[in-house]
Amino acid sequence: MATTIYFATNRNPIERDGSVVDFGKNLSPEGSDDLRFGLAMVEDGKIVDLKVAPNKPEEGSGAVYNEVKKKMAEQGRSTMIIIHGYATSFVQAVIGAAKTKAAFKDANLNVFVFTWPSDGQNFPPTAYSNDRRDAVTSGPAFARGIMKLIEFLSVGEACGQKVHLLCHSMGNYVLRNALQAMIDTWTGTQLPKIFENIFSFAADEDADALEDDKKLKRLPELTRHLHIYFNNHDHALNVSNRTKGNPDRLGSDGPAHPLDVHSKVTLVDVSRTDRFLLDAVGHGYYDTQEKVVNDVLSVLAGKEPDQIPGRLYVPAKNRYCVIG
Repeated sequence: MATTIYFATNRNPIERDGSVVDFGKNLSPEGSDDLRFGLAMVEDGKIVDLKVAPNKPEEGSGAVYNEVKKKMAEQGRSTMIIIHGYATSFVQAVIGAAKTKAAFKDANLNVFVFTWPSDGQNFPPTAYSNDRRDAVTSGPAFARGIMKLIEFLSVGEACGQKVHLLCHSMGNYVLRNALQAMIDTWTGTQLPKIFENIFSFAADEDADALEDDKKLKRLPELTRHLHIYFNNHDHALNVSNRTKGNPDRLGSDGPAHPLDVHSKVTLVDVSRTDRFLLDAVGHGYYDTQEKVVNDVLSVLAGKEPDQIPGRLYVPAKNRYCVIG
């Protein structure tokens, strides 16, 4: 059976015979904050149908958000928004979102992916810096999409369900720039609490990000709970440390000062799990490693951090370790 994945993207559309059939690795020619919405049907690891909404608010974002809200209300489904990481094409982002939805099937989620114009490749060497630049530029586009979501969820009857956000790798850097765009445009003193949970996995983000007003310090305002997952065997981030001129990464060893994090923040170290069961580089474990998947499912089920099976709390570092 095919899986439905909703999407928003600020990538350049690729047309054939007057219809959009894919999205490329560049920004939309209409501008970096020009968002196109739609849905894709994924089956057996392939996109079997792609429906791109017209580039009009009432028929684009409005139609997609209304469909999501209807499913949330009628089917009792919460919604997970995903921001993918580095070296991910549009097709890879959509298929990856379907894989994540399957991994978390017990949570009965709608899945909505924001896919920014990553190059979809690790080489040439400029690919990383290109993606980093596009992540900065794409932050305001994601912020615009979130503001639209707030608007649609607040109109009419409440759907009674929750919205979660999952960011992987460089997707956390997109989130940083989206947060800063929201801070610049939001008129209230506090940012709106949009999410029930924000999950940060393998963050290609600075270890001091939760302390810096220009990075992620105000992120807890957007959510009820913020979960930072990290793995010091993450070879992708270790390479990033050594070769990209980056400081210590949040997704490798957690925050620089773990005892000083906001009360909404839960730190989860997955380094003690069998890293050979994660993936080849210990970077994409969030929907492949059974213990991590079960940990996330417990969070989505509303369990308190100290009541989740398979965790060991380490007071000196204010973190939970997923063990086994």
